[in-house]
Amino acid sequence: GLGVALSALLPPSVRQRYIAGAVVLLTSVGLAALAVPETLPRQSRAVFKVPRFNPFSGARLLQYDRRMQLLVLLASLLLAPLFMGDTMQVYAITQWKLNPAQVSQLFTAMAISGVVANSASGILIKTMGLRNFSLLATASSLLGWSGFLSSARVALVCTAVGLLGTARTLGAVTMMTAHAGKLGIPQGQVAGDRSNLIAWLKVLGPIIYGQLYVQGFKAGAPQLPFVLNVILMLVALCLTPFALPAIAQVAGS
Repeated sequence: GLGVALSALLPPSVRQRYIAGAVVLLTSVGLAALAVPETLPRQSRAVFKVPRFNPFSGARLLQYDRRMQLLVLLASLLLAPLFMGDTMQVYAITQWKLNPAQVSQLFTAMAISGVVANSASGILIKTMGLRNFSLLATASSLLGWSGFLSSARVALVCTAVGLLGTARTLGAVTMMTAHAGKLGIPQGQVAGDRSNLIAWLKVLGPIIYGQLYVQGFKAGAPQLPFVLNVILMLVALCLTPFALPAIAQVAGS
């Protein structure tokens, strides 16, 4: 959120913006190398071995029971809108005619809503239960994406009202890890397979959303990427009661 807000202060030159980004990333690498301590003493560290490369290891998550399959499907539906690429920014500039400062304000508002939602999620989950919280967060996300079908002002209002939508993935991802433990699946393998699943979403997401915008623009319906998000949230809303157990209570920590 801070980066998005500060980006409006940078010169309009693309080259200078890339230089600023590179400097920030280089600084982060230096801080990680020099200031972040190791979590394990040297004698407790495992020897790193390169496993057999499997570019589709995320598919292994579908080999387990029905609950895990539902959780993987639910997580994929909820994660997909995170990987729209530059489609949202292009839409805001070309369709809503927003200037760079206004685009920055829009993305800053979305980032702030994410901070608030994730901060409040622990208390709400303890109070409501994981499934009810997930339903509320998914419905909030549905409201937010519905606002994008109208105008920038409506999108901002819906994003503010549905601020819990940014925490919609918490329930599915948390239960994937917990259920994998019950099945005796090593946590490292689950984390790797989940990362592989997310990596494929990152690859396919911008392609799908970009093509939807291009083809929709030609057909006079450039808001098709947001229509897809609304559909994904509707399906996720229907799937959540089946994927998440009613009695699941997960602490915020």
